[in-house]
Amino acid sequence: MTNDYTTKRRSTPTDIGDNLKAFDSGGKPLFTLCPSGTKKCLTIWGMFRQAGTPEDDGDPSLAGYNYLWNCDCPQCEARREAEKRAEQAAAERKRRKELQEKLKSRGIPATLIDAHLEDWDNDRLGDDTVRRIRDAARRYVSRLYCYEQGRTATNPGNLLICGKSGRGKTPLVQLMAVELMRGEGGEGSVNVTYVNYMSLLTELTDAKNYKGKPLQEIVSYYATRAVLIIDDFGDEEPASWQVGRLFEILDQRKREGLPTIVTTGYMDSADLTDQLTEKGYGGAQKGAGMAIKLLRRITTGGNLLTLSKIQGTVTPTA
Repeated sequence: MTNDYTTKRRSTPTDIGDNLKAFDSGGKPLFTLCPSGTKKCLTIWGMFRQAGTPEDDGDPSLAGYNYLWNCDCPQCEARREAEKRAEQAAAERKRRKELQEKLKSRGIPATLIDAHLEDWDNDRLGDDTVRRIRDAARRYVSRLYCYEQGRTATNPGNLLICGKSGRGKTPLVQLMAVELMRGEGGEGSVNVTYVNYMSLLTELTDAKNYKGKPLQEIVSYYATRAVLIIDDFGDEEPASWQVGRLFEILDQRKREGLPTIVTTGYMDSADLTDQLTEKGYGGAQKGAGMAIKLLRRITTGGNLLTLSKIQGTVTPTA
């Protein structure tokens, strides 16, 4: 039922007496006097909520009415503005709490809730390179955000971030995740899943050993996330069966046009391929072909961001 300030107005008697003592079931007053105390402010309106009683009943003391002041005096206007600000503040607190919980559940420090890509820095790279890396990351995030919000049909592709230890790969992708989850100007957030490579391998191993969720459920989960970030890819040599599962995840994501962001400490694709290839007795390799296919699923049609003094820009991969 729609409230109408014009049609729902009522005039209460000047001698209100016990009418102002009506309270709801929680003890909260159903209506109060205008702070200015002027007679004009006794014109109030309300919607009747009590079942079985006509809405236009003239008795304003009946329980079930919810009265709001319809007065243009300075006191009432200030009161309405204060209530509006309080509602906005409560909504903002709720939004921040929900975002903090999302960050923590994804392994991202909740302290980054107010951080931006412009806050990213690294003394080892120099100011000019840092600026170019920030700009490149910002452009990719903007393209990804527009794609996820349906503003454009252009898939930004995957992003591979390469950089030696201490170059700030993890802080960079976490800030990118926060930017996407927070949304641009409150227009809407993007669902981002962040996982460390070692943690992902552990999940796969536990599932294979029947210690957690079923293995295929783990694969399906990561294969269908809107945006997936895998941090520190290749930090440990995986078993060939793990490479196969990683390939399943990234292959499905590629086919369904789901962007993936991957960071690695390897600067050369050949070295990363070798790391992803299981070594047997006597140095025999197992699954080298699958490792190559896996790396191609990351790089083909994607972008490369190298955190070094020489580059520091996003370039298309072959």
